[in-house]
Amino acid sequence: MTSKRAMDAAAAIYESFEGVWTDDADVVANNKQALAEALEAYALQEREAKDAAYRERNLCVSVIAKMAIALGWDAWLGKHVGGEWDEEWRSIVFIQTPEGQISWHLHDSEVGYFAGLPQKDIPWDGHDTPEKYRRAQSAANRAKWGI
Repeated sequence: MTSKRAMDAAAAIYESFEGVWTDDADVVANNKQALAEALEAYALQEREAKDAAYRERNLCVSVIAKMAIALGWDAWLGKHVGGEWDEEWRSIVFIQTPEGQISWHLHDSEVGYFAGLPQKDIPWDGHDTPEKYRRAQSAANRAKWGI
């Protein structure tokens, strides 16, 4: 079944070509339905690609958290408090590097990658994404290879 959102988008796109299409009501309805189905299929593909990228990232972050602990740094799981945020994305992994805290939100379905990390109530320090990656780069530059 095609969603109302996809049907509305299809109607808007279809209507933007007013005068180009036929006025036959059945043809118009069928074309709008086909366009809505195509939009939904595209949106699903995009969502699946985005979800796969997050899964890959979170697997890498789980390895980074374990390596951080091996370096003697702290790592833990916490919860996003306040603000508008999807409930299934409120889990956060934190790593306290010598350069400062870095963190990533996790989907609830991927928290299992972080089994063994303790839950803590240490709050987010307010870093934004550019600062997180500046800290990560600086911490990576400081860390020894251990070989």
